[in-house]
Amino acid sequence: MRKNTVKKAHVTLLKTEFVFIIGALFALAFTFGFFTERFRDGSELMRETISASDSVSSRPAPSVPPMSYEVKVNINTASAQELGALPGIGSAIAERIISYREAKGGFKSVEEIKKVNGIGEKTFEKIRHQITVG
Repeated sequence: MRKNTVKKAHVTLLKTEFVFIIGALFALAFTFGFFTERFRDGSELMRETISASDSVSSRPAPSVPPMSYEVKVNINTASAQELGALPGIGSAIAERIISYREAKGGFKSVEEIKKVNGIGEKTFEKIRHQITVG
């Protein structure tokens, strides 16, 4: 008799667990579906901001303009960090540029930067439109 009681208690426990697991899965699926639908592509997050201005929602997104060289780095006054931001110029070459300009009293032309060890024709072509001497 004791054996049957244990089996019944065990079966009841499994049924309770089964119902609990199914309920938890249902709740999880509902929550996941709710949030993925609501925040898909950030549309729900942006909806209030966009609807605040009708002109914004009717305009297409602005395109990113190509890199312009309007702001040039003055190689006679730039810091090592500014020089290091130029393509092909690392911190070591930036320090060499500063040492060269201090030793020579500054650059007279942008082409003179090719006299700095580590700056060849290829590197110069990368940076020529981004640098100035004054």
